[in-house]
Amino acid sequence: MIGDSITDFAGAKLVDLVYSRSHLTERCRELGLPHVPFETFHDIIRHLNEGGFEA
Repeated sequence: MIGDSITDFAGAKLVDLVYSRSHLTERCRELGLPHVPFETFHDIIRHLNEGGFEA
């Protein structure tokens, strides 16, 4: 899942890995949800190309 705001939080609790920005990153950290912070979609592509399906 890719998200950046509190409105994405419900979905973030259901998936195996979240690509997060902004408020969603803060909430994932607080609750220990697996996430990968990102700035641009290039960061996500790079993570996937490196075989990253885990935080």
